[in-house]
Amino acid sequence: MGKNTNIIFFGFLSYLFVIAILQMVFSTEIVFGLAIVIGIIFFIIVNSMISNNQKKEKEESELQNLKEIETLWDNLSNERNKEISKVRKKCYDISFKYAHNLALERQKYVFKDPYGHENIENWKKLGVKYFFNKIVVPNLSESEVKILLTDDLYFSVIDNIAEAAQSNLVLNSQSYDSKMSGKEYELFCSDILKKAGWFVSMTKSTGDQGVDLIAEKNNIKIVIQCKNHNSRIGNKAVQEVAAGRIFYNADLAFVVSNSYYTTSAYQLANKNLVKLLHHADLEALDSILAS
Repeated sequence: MGKNTNIIFFGFLSYLFVIAILQMVFSTEIVFGLAIVIGIIFFIIVNSMISNNQKKEKEESELQNLKEIETLWDNLSNERNKEISKVRKKCYDISFKYAHNLALERQKYVFKDPYGHENIENWKKLGVKYFFNKIVVPNLSESEVKILLTDDLYFSVIDNIAEAAQSNLVLNSQSYDSKMSGKEYELFCSDILKKAGWFVSMTKSTGDQGVDLIAEKNNIKIVIQCKNHNSRIGNKAVQEVAAGRIFYNADLAFVVSNSYYTTSAYQLANKNLVKLLHHADLEALDSILAS
């Protein structure tokens, strides 16, 4: 209102000034007529100025309101981001304690399809989701769980830990360790096969029908039992994997070990489409199959 009052006041003074000038030049009758015309013109000009000023004030007010809303939204976003970062770190700290086990599980479930793309569906559903529900969720509040479920935030946190830890696993033929657990040895053999171009999946720990790995390549399907033992491998492993070949409808069965086999094991293997290998032979598996 202050600006509008000033416009009216100065407009009125200008009008009086013009009239005063006209009275000095023209007669009263002429001045009276001009005063009416000039008054109308001044009214139109002043009204237009007031209208423009009101429009400008409205725009400035709307702009100010918009800035206030943006500031409020930025503050809310910052608070939200801080809360997300806090929950993300909490999930990270919980998961990091299990980095090694997560790496083993990721190695178990993730594989590359025939087109070179990494398939993580089983890892996401059976690995990460299970871990999240069993290990992470019990240590979080309901609101924290909701935040981690948004856009599968929990998956990115856990997968990053597992992937980083996986790169540090001792899983290649040059770094075999006799102290490997049974699961680590299976993953060790699986990694060699994958590097040789085989598509490998691991069976469940229970009910595996004597088979640890199922590998496929060029329409050939094989089943493998992995044995990391100090003593010689006997008939039992051969019998189990032979039965597993039938169960999984595979073309061939293998026992892979760090150790040697008994004579009886070789004899039984020859009668049951089973081959007995050392893990160092896996890199040349294609040549072994072709011979």
